[in-house]
Amino acid sequence: KQNSLESFFILGEHDISRIRATPVPYVYHNLEFSKYIGRGEPAYYKDVMIAGIDKIRKNEISTFEEKFKNLDSVAKQHSGPKILVLHQGITEINQFAGELNASDLPKNFTYYAMGHLHDKSVKQFDQLGGPLAYPGSTEMTTSEGIKETEKGFFEVDISSQEAKPNWIKLNTRPQFSTKIEEDLDTSISKILEKISTFDKKPVVEIKIIGKDIERDVVQTKISQIIPQTLHCS
Repeated sequence: KQNSLESFFILGEHDISRIRATPVPYVYHNLEFSKYIGRGEPAYYKDVMIAGIDKIRKNEISTFEEKFKNLDSVAKQHSGPKILVLHQGITEINQFAGELNASDLPKNFTYYAMGHLHDKSVKQFDQLGGPLAYPGSTEMTTSEGIKETEKGFFEVDISSQEAKPNWIKLNTRPQFSTKIEEDLDTSISKILEKISTFDKKPVVEIKIIGKDIERDVVQTKISQIIPQTLHCS
């Protein structure tokens, strides 16, 4: 706001209250720090059209067919860049978390800014006017487990006819999971060596497999790792 930078947002599933209460992000809208665009009505910034719809539950999706159709019609008539912001799973990207098919979306947008899926993904579908991109979550969540992954966001160049997403990696806390099946001493040394390369204490999961390993020995070895981590399981 101090630098006159405009921002726009919709509500994801965790923003929408299950009781009749005002969602926390509305504070940003009410104080004019950001603009809420989740009702499907196009907003305009310079020559850019931005349209967003809050998270739609699966049983409500059929009621939004008309809204998608109307948005497509408005987008077709707009000569500048057009961005659609949704918090939905697309079946072609994740069949288990999918709620819509790519073919269900309005066709005439330059860029499809998506939320909901936690992994990064960029796809170009023949029937859509531009790339469909999931930046993923900016942090690991408990549902993802402990694993090595990159988190970040997309900076998208829309200065030409084609939207060009550029991935920018965030400096998140390192996490990794490892399995020890033999030679406890060597494995622990390798883990400590890996930890020494990080600039932040990592979150680490160690799976030890074997019938003949004494628990006391394991605890002694793991005690070397624990002080070097934020969390070790």
